[in-house]
Amino acid sequence: MHPATVMQNFHSFRYLRGLASLLVLFALGSCTGVGPLPCHHRHTGHNALVGQPTEQLMRDANHYYQKLRYSKSSNTISKYNETCEALLLQDSCRDKNLTSLPPEIGTWLESKTNGYITPSYFDAIFPATQVFTEKFYEDHYRKGGVGVPLVGWKKNGKGKPNPPDFMAPSGRAFNLTAILSFENGKPLWKLYQAKHTESVTIGQTSHTLSGDFTAADAIFWDRSILKKNILEGLILPDRIFGETGLYMDAPYDPTKIPVLCVHGLKSSPDAFMFMVNDLRQDQLIRQHYQFVYFYYPTGAPWMYTAATFRDKVRELENYARAMGGIDNFNQMVILSHSMGGLISRASTCVSPKPFYDAVYDREIHQLRGSQRNRNLVKRLLYYETLKAPKRIVFMATPHKGSSLADWRVVNLFSRLIQLPTELSYSVINAALDTGANFVEGNIDNFNIPTSLDQLSPNNRMILAVPKLEFPLTMKIHSIIGARKGNPKSDGVVEYWSSHLPPRQTESELIINSDHSVPFKKEAIQEVNRILHLHLREAGKN
Repeated sequence: MHPATVMQNFHSFRYLRGLASLLVLFALGSCTGVGPLPCHHRHTGHNALVGQPTEQLMRDANHYYQKLRYSKSSNTISKYNETCEALLLQDSCRDKNLTSLPPEIGTWLESKTNGYITPSYFDAIFPATQVFTEKFYEDHYRKGGVGVPLVGWKKNGKGKPNPPDFMAPSGRAFNLTAILSFENGKPLWKLYQAKHTESVTIGQTSHTLSGDFTAADAIFWDRSILKKNILEGLILPDRIFGETGLYMDAPYDPTKIPVLCVHGLKSSPDAFMFMVNDLRQDQLIRQHYQFVYFYYPTGAPWMYTAATFRDKVRELENYARAMGGIDNFNQMVILSHSMGGLISRASTCVSPKPFYDAVYDREIHQLRGSQRNRNLVKRLLYYETLKAPKRIVFMATPHKGSSLADWRVVNLFSRLIQLPTELSYSVINAALDTGANFVEGNIDNFNIPTSLDQLSPNNRMILAVPKLEFPLTMKIHSIIGARKGNPKSDGVVEYWSSHLPPRQTESELIINSDHSVPFKKEAIQEVNRILHLHLREAGKN
C-alpha cells in the first residue's frame, strides 16, 4: 500500500476509534472535595473553647505562653494549643482565610528569616482540623508539640502543566504550624513549615513543633490533576499528552535526595499517595528526601513514554544545578510500580542496544531515511541513559510482560486506545522511511502498538527487557505481590515475570497482595527500610 494511502486510512480509523472511546468515557463523573468547607459546614476539631470571648482567649494564650518560656509541661502545651486554635477557628469562620488576621488577635510576622514563612505567599491558609482527610486516608498522622497545624494553599499562577519549578497545574499545599508569641506584650503570629522545622524556642526552652502531615497531602491530591483522568489517560492519551511531566508537591530542595515515583498502567501518581503519607511520618525521611511524581498517559507505548521520562529528568537535573548543585540529585531513588518499572529500567540501563537490535539488523549510521526520522530512532532505541538514579525499587513490575496482555478482550480494548496524533504520524513516518518495522504486524494494517500491546510476553520490546543490564553503581530491590497467598501471581503479573535473578538484586520481598502493591503496609515498611539503607550508604546517618 502506498504511504499516502496508509496515512489517509489511519486518519479515518483514528476518528472512528475516538468516537468509540468517548462512549467508554461518558460515565466518568466528578468527586466532592475534602475542604475547606463553607463556614456553616465546618467542624472545629472538638475545640470546646470556640465561641468564648476573644479578649479572654488572648489573656489565656498569653498566660500559657509565658509558662512555656520555662516549662515543657504537656498540660500547658495542650491548653496553649487549644486556646490558639480557638482564636484561629473563630477568625476562619468569618468567611475569610487566615492570610490576614483581625487586629484583636494580633498580626502575622511577615518574614522569611529564622525558619519563618511569610503568610502573604499563600492564596489561602486554614486550620488543618477543617480538612476531612477520611476521603483519602485511613491513617491521619500528626506530630505532637507546640503550635496550631494549618494548611497553606498556593495556586499555580499560570495554571499550565510543566512549569519551570515543577509545580502541579492546580498548585501546592503546605504543612504549616502557627505559633502565637507575646514578646514585649505584643501578640505576634509566626508561621513555620512543619516539614522543615522540627523545634522552636520559646524564651529559654526548646519545644518540638507540632505538625499535621496528612491534611496538606489530602488537599493537594483533592485539587490535583495528578489523580484524575486515569481511564482517559489510557483510552485517549492524546488528551493529556501535553501534561506529561515531573511534578512536586513542595518546592525543590537541593539539600534533599529526590525520590521519583513512576506509576503504572491505568493509574496515576496517586498510586503512591498512601505510601508517601506513611513515609513522611519518619523524621529522617522528611529531612533527607523529597518526592517527585511522573505523570503520563498510560495508553501510549511505554517505550515512547520512557523517552519523555528521560527528557523530564534531565530538565529536573538542570533545575537542580541552578538551585544549588546536584550532589543530592545524583543520589536519586526511583519507586516504580508495574509498567512504571519498565519505563524506569529502560531509562537507567547500561545500554539500550537490545531494543535497537530487536528492530534493526544494521548499525545506526547505516540507516536510510531523513535526519528527523533517524533522530526519532535514536531517541527511542539508541539513547543515552540516566546516570543520576542510584537505587530502584520495582513493585509488581512485568519485566517479561503479562500474559493478560494476550487475552482477546484486552486486545479488543487495546484497539480503542487513540494514540496522540504527533506520536502516531511520527512512528509511521519513521517506519516507512527507515525501513524498520516499528509497527506490529503488517504496515498496511497501520496498527501502532499501544502500551497494552507492548506488555505482551511476545512483544519484541518486552523480549529485549531481560537483556538490559543494570549499572554496577545502582542497587535494585523487588517487592512482589502474591494474591491470596499464591506466590505464582498477583493477579496481573506472574512471578516468573516480576522476579529478577538474585545476582541482580539487593533484596526481594514477596507480600500478600494483589497488583496494588504500593498501597500495602508491608510494601511501605519495606520502602522505609530501603530509604534508611540508602541514607546510611550515602553517608547521611
